[in-house]
Amino acid sequence: DKSIKEYIDIYCNFINFYNPKAIIIPDGSAFHNLLLFYLAKKNNSKVILSVDGYQCVKDYHGLLYDHSIKDTLFDYILCPGENYKKLMINHEINKFKLITVTPPIIKNLKKNKIQTNKKFDAIIVGYIPYSRNINCNYGSYILTEIEIIKALKSIGKKNIVIKVKDGSKKMQSLQKRKISIYKKIFEQIYKEKFKINLRFETGNFSEIIKNSNLVVGSFSTAFFESLYEKKPYYIYEPKRNGLTDEELNSNTICGKKFISRDYQSLKKNLLTKRFFLAKKNFFNGNDIDELDSFFKKLT
Repeated sequence: DKSIKEYIDIYCNFINFYNPKAIIIPDGSAFHNLLLFYLAKKNNSKVILSVDGYQCVKDYHGLLYDHSIKDTLFDYILCPGENYKKLMINHEINKFKLITVTPPIIKNLKKNKIQTNKKFDAIIVGYIPYSRNINCNYGSYILTEIEIIKALKSIGKKNIVIKVKDGSKKMQSLQKRKISIYKKIFEQIYKEKFKINLRFETGNFSEIIKNSNLVVGSFSTAFFESLYEKKPYYIYEPKRNGLTDEELNSNTICGKKFISRDYQSLKKNLLTKRFFLAKKNFFNGNDIDELDSFFKKLT
């Protein structure tokens, strides 16, 4: 790991050499991004936020507000679609700072045409609880995923994959992803045989999603990707996962009837095939590769 001084030296040399009009960063919470943000500001460079992923609910974390919490310190925010722009306006961000673009992630999805012979009845997007909620237990992900397995089993889905998020070895070591553990806890809770062909998959979600017509997961970037691929995505956000009713209701994408908060509502939505479908213009925006005129105007 680099020291603070090493980061400062790298970023200062970079800024002094290129003297950029603007710098784009993927978030305003990670230490190295914050450091780059303030060094760029000191150089009078514009700082633009282009979020890595897709923010679905109202969350001020990483938006870097001023002391009055009335506006973001970013000069501009690239909004992947009109719904995202509406969400940012709900954060009291000046609309003149918001630039609607076609979601960059879509470009990767368009390029990825890989098909495999693997076929699954259902995909569960592995959970990472919203740890900024002090009432949330990080280890609760396994109970949430087992509940989903039970709901899927009840409607005849037995060939199930849990898509595990790639990350640092430290993060992965915190999650006990072993089929034997899932089987043991499932049978202890539900007093019935597991009888599920369960497997864990890593890699690109955009590749795995092509091998199933049913996805269950949290209100996350995976939901957004599934909308683009026109795959049924059932949102499951039990309270143990950390998001509050207020946060979920702040979303500008879908009504609360599409968000299951407990096992019974998830099972009902699966049985009735109630899931959200995006409108035709949901992904519209300026092509991020065609923003030259915008960047030329920066002073």
